Amino acid sequence: MIAKPENLFRIRMSKSEPDIIHRTRVVVVGLIALLIIGSVGSAVVWRMRLAHEVNGRLAALRAAGLPTSGTELNQWYAQASNAENAALVMTQAFQLMRTFPDNRSNEVLRFKLPPRGQKPNSGELELLMEYVELNREALSQARAVLTRLGSRYPIDLTPGPNALVPHLSKLKVLAQAASYLALLSAESGDVSEADNAIETILGLARTLDNEPLLISQLVRIALLNMAVSSLERRLAAGQFTDRELLHLSRAFNDAERTKPLVRALIGERAMAISSFRMSTAEAKRLVRINEEGSAEVPGARPLPGPQPILLRITGFFERDLNFFLRAMETNILAAGHAPPRSLQFNHSIEPNVANAEKRFHILSGLLLPAISRTLVKHAQTDARLRIATVAIGVERFRLSNGRLPNDLNELLPASLSMVPADPFDGVPLRYQLRSNGFVVYSIGPDGHDDGGREPPLRRRSTEHLPEDITITVER
Repeated sequence: MIAKPENLFRIRMSKSEPDIIHRTRVVVVGLIALLIIGSVGSAVVWRMRLAHEVNGRLAALRAAGLPTSGTELNQWYAQASNAENAALVMTQAFQLMRTFPDNRSNEVLRFKLPPRGQKPNSGELELLMEYVELNREALSQARAVLTRLGSRYPIDLTPGPNALVPHLSKLKVLAQAASYLALLSAESGDVSEADNAIETILGLARTLDNEPLLISQLVRIALLNMAVSSLERRLAAGQFTDRELLHLSRAFNDAERTKPLVRALIGERAMAISSFRMSTAEAKRLVRINEEGSAEVPGARPLPGPQPILLRITGFFERDLNFFLRAMETNILAAGHAPPRSLQFNHSIEPNVANAEKRFHILSGLLLPAISRTLVKHAQTDARLRIATVAIGVERFRLSNGRLPNDLNELLPASLSMVPADPFDGVPLRYQLRSNGFVVYSIGPDGHDDGGREPPLRRRSTEHLPEDITITVER
């Protein structure tokens, strides 16, 4: 009996179903395998390209003579001869520093100078006098830095991020003592001593000019701002000679001419690189310190060894490092320009900070914001130093002519060689006469001219009030 054609078709189909399913499975498995192989191959190629790009960037830095590690930075940070090393004098001054053996030491640390135009009370004056006398010898030793041109403190940068910089806190304390001396001397009429104290603060700041660390430059900025504040009080006291004013003018000019921020960012980049390539042993050590408070040798070098295998394979932190190196190129380029040009680079720096967070560049997201803020702080300090120079020029004009100038152009060329530009908009600094004095000012980071409005005495951390960067002299 012959089967019907439709029955034969059904028989053949039923027999071939397993074969079709098998073939389909083979095809699907093959496609998945190809997809996996392709993905793995792409990942391997991407990882190799990433390593090649990062290593190429690091090699280019070394070829340019720039450091890429703490060890290289330690060698790059030039030594100074003993005869010219101001830091050697400062280490001797540090050993002479003293404080009270009782609770007055805390009172000095907490003391804040009263606002402009106000004086410390009698108890505060007595406290400051005793503290200055305790440190008179240290301050005298520190004045010797004014005669030395080089400076390198005895610090070892080979530990990278773990490097110790104990001199920074000592410099701030000594500069604070000098600011107290300037205040007391101006109040007592010993204006020559006040001038010397201000120059001492500028000299302390100058010892950090070449130190290639961001924290060092932030301390330097703090000292320069301290010197400007002391100058504002000194100008209010009057009793000048033109020679004294000219001497102060040159000292503030010298402070503004130094451009150490590029060096600091180069050093910051070198110090940070090891954090992106932290070994498993070093990561465990840091966890142990953080969680257990383990006793470790201060300033210990990072432990060598391979990274965790997952990080090496995925290139998670290598990708972060590549982003950081690119961003730092922009930052260093920005720092190489004088403001306001340097501040224009913030338009490209700020997106880098935002992208670091969006793209999970964890370490870059931690490191880059501080660098962006430093460019603004540097411009603010430049503004204060330029304002100081102009204010001294105004006092030279008053001394020569018996009156205040109506505008800053009257200072040229006898009292001031030129009117400096405002770092925040590039136009000449502003000047206004007041009923009993004058104000010289910069419009500041907000870019708005508020007529020489001084910063408020108190403000909430989130409060943004109109203000300028000012020196106001009233007497």
